[in-house]
Amino acid sequence: METAAQQAVEIRRTGLSWAPMKLEVVKIHWDTFFQEEVDGMIAFYRSPPGIAVVEKLPMVMQRSSAFVTACASAIMAKVNAATKKTMADVKPIQQSALSDGAVPLRKPLQKPLQQPPRLPIERRAVFHQIANAVAVRDQQPTVG
Repeated sequence: METAAQQAVEIRRTGLSWAPMKLEVVKIHWDTFFQEEVDGMIAFYRSPPGIAVVEKLPMVMQRSSAFVTACASAIMAKVNAATKKTMADVKPIQQSALSDGAVPLRKPLQKPLQQPPRLPIERRAVFHQIANAVAVRDQQPTVG
């Protein structure tokens, strides 16, 4: 019988595998970069400094993430303390207003986020360039 920890590892392994994410990641690049920028990135990542970035960036990201998490924890502790103090200060006022027959205020509805406009179709070439560069690097079949 598989333990919950083993199941969690398997879910992360399959959920974060490259295959299901590849097309979306490539599409994000396609919508963002011009062809000459992609060409420059391909040249960079094939160069010694680019190879070093690929090798060392995971460590940088891990350390940065740990730092940001620590900062966020400290900030959240301060925000929580300020919120508790504000709630304690407001509670007597709110109870007084409600006992006088006031109706509690409701939070306004938020508008849904709008999709950004799609970029021109010529960006499709960028999509394929990135997908093919990644495929060459990973030695996977290329995108048509």
